Amino acid sequence: MTPEEEARELEEFPVDWLPPGELQRWSEVADFYDGASILLTGATGFIGTLILEKLLRSCPGVSTVYVLIRDKKGVPLRERLHSHLEKPIFSNARQACPDYLRKVVPIAGDCTQPGLGISPADATMLTSKVSVVFHAAAAVRFDADLRTATLTNVASTCEVIALVKRMTNLKAFVYMSTAYSNAPRDEIDEEFYPPALNAEELLKLLNIMGDEQLAQLLPLILGDWPNTYTFTKAVAEDVICTHAAGLPASVIRPSIVMATNKEPVAFWLGNMYGPSAIVAGGALGILHSVITDEGAMADAVPADMVANATIACAWDTCSNNKYMYGKAQHLLPYRKFAAFNSADHIQTLANMGRLPVKICYDCGNRLWNVYSRVHGVMQALEKFTTREWTFKDDNMVGMLGRLGEADRKLFPCDIVDVDLEWHHKNCVRGLRLYILNESFDNLEAAKKKYFWLTVLHYTVVTIMSSLLLLMLWRILGAQIGLRHPHWCTTAQANP
Repeated sequence: MTPEEEARELEEFPVDWLPPGELQRWSEVADFYDGASILLTGATGFIGTLILEKLLRSCPGVSTVYVLIRDKKGVPLRERLHSHLEKPIFSNARQACPDYLRKVVPIAGDCTQPGLGISPADATMLTSKVSVVFHAAAAVRFDADLRTATLTNVASTCEVIALVKRMTNLKAFVYMSTAYSNAPRDEIDEEFYPPALNAEELLKLLNIMGDEQLAQLLPLILGDWPNTYTFTKAVAEDVICTHAAGLPASVIRPSIVMATNKEPVAFWLGNMYGPSAIVAGGALGILHSVITDEGAMADAVPADMVANATIACAWDTCSNNKYMYGKAQHLLPYRKFAAFNSADHIQTLANMGRLPVKICYDCGNRLWNVYSRVHGVMQALEKFTTREWTFKDDNMVGMLGRLGEADRKLFPCDIVDVDLEWHHKNCVRGLRLYILNESFDNLEAAKKKYFWLTVLHYTVVTIMSSLLLLMLWRILGAQIGLRHPHWCTTAQANP
């Protein structure tokens, strides 16, 4: 059957009718990866894990995925990788790709080291075999010190590009950035903007200054950038612009990354940073309020759609030479986002409670550490939840238009197709299962516990408030008595 006949047959046979596993036959994106050797950094991170899983599950023609893994003394790389691939998130990929252990090859390395810490032999092998590179490794903590953020986000990008330039079969290089890399701007287009410092200037500062000096100068260095993460991502994008010129290279900028929507399982969370910390705080009873501008819109995208868009981005970069992919617009008011974490919407957790009772009840337990962590995250997120940006997404929309029917189904990445209200309401399910390791078997017991903790909470609050009022009343009475002692004398002399 000729390609033209297959295309006509597909038009007459909707992809929704195709049996599982058949979509790949009609997919241009999956076909792009046939025989490809891929280098993936950040393969054990949140998005990197999903990219690796999706490649194994939906691109059966992939030859090899080389993943950069830090070497730990006493633990073989293959053993560390096998442990990661045995996680439940890879269960569907293991069924779709039984030889996954052969396809995924660990490469000893470290993104914070010169040359990525890769041996000369491994570097030579990668440059001769790899045709697609995904650089997803990053220091994503908003409160990371400048040195850590720069080495991981900026220096590693310089080293990856140096390696990519040596690759003889390169078809696409995709760098994972963030929509907030140019946070000082209100309107952000799909283009490169010059940062306050370039990579060479920033790395020079690190070489001549100690950590204390950097900490003192941090506000001056950051300027209008809200944190080291967004600042170093802006510098890294400038590295792509200046050092990757002439390469088939692209930058993809996802916005706030939430739990997965559907793939490979719904509501999977890889960590408790960012918005997932807000969900955790509300579900655990730690977080009772969120500082937001109620009129501002939250830019959020499920993590699986980010992974799908990244994989499709490499295909589109090779085919159409686009260089910047912003987020597709689909927004949700912050007031709704915050409301989803109220008691009316959350799925009760067994170890949830209410403050101040919960601190007394669970004092010395891990809850205080969780509270401190959530509080820190909320302080960092305040600059984002009280402001709104306008992101242009013409290139992203253009790529969505170039995806065929099979690819739109196999690699769904159009945020318009997602019911964000439904998604955010149910994100706590992922928190329960994948972060707090609670099943739904104890849901009824958790609800009873929540009821009695609520009763206890308001009882203690009432008692404490009453005691406080009584103390204030006695203090006030004593003050009045001291100011007018003749009242008391008169009362005693004339009973």
